Amino acid sequence: MVPNSPPISRIIVAVTGCSGLRAVAGPRGGCALGDPFPERLLLGCGHGGVQIEGAWNEDGKGESIWDRFGHTPGKIKDGSNGDVTCDHYHRYREDVALMRALNLNSYRFSVAWTRIQPEGVGKPNPKAWIFTAGWWMNCSPLVFARW
Repeated sequence: MVPNSPPISRIIVAVTGCSGLRAVAGPRGGCALGDPFPERLLLGCGHGGVQIEGAWNEDGKGESIWDRFGHTPGKIKDGSNGDVTCDHYHRYREDVALMRALNLNSYRFSVAWTRIQPEGVGKPNPKAWIFTAGWWMNCSPLVFARW
C-alpha cells in the first residue's frame, strides 16, 4: 500500500465513457463520484504463470501438475489446456505495451516454477532466467508488488 493513501478496499473502480477511470465512493465515503483517483494510487493488474504463459513445453520447462491435469482426457469438460493460453511467454513485449497504453503503474506477476526448476531439483534453467530478465527490462519503471 502507498503511504497516506486510502485503503484499496474503499475504492471501487468504474469505467465511465470517454472520461476515463474515476474513483467512486466506498462504503465509508472518501472520494465523490467523478473525482480523479488519488495521485499516488497504484492501478495495475496481475497474473499467475500458468494462467497466461503458454509455451508449456518450450525452452526446457518441466511438466507441472496443471500440465498433467490439462492433458489427462476427461479432466476438463471442453478438453482445453494451458499449452498456449495468452502466449505471454512469446508476447510479453506486447502485453507490457498494453499495460502502458492503459496507464497502469503496477504489476503483480509470477513465473511458472517448472520453467525455472524443470525437475524440481538440480540446476536452474538458464532460458527461464533469460525470459524473466527480458520481461523485467521491458516492464521498468512499473512498480512490482510482492505477495
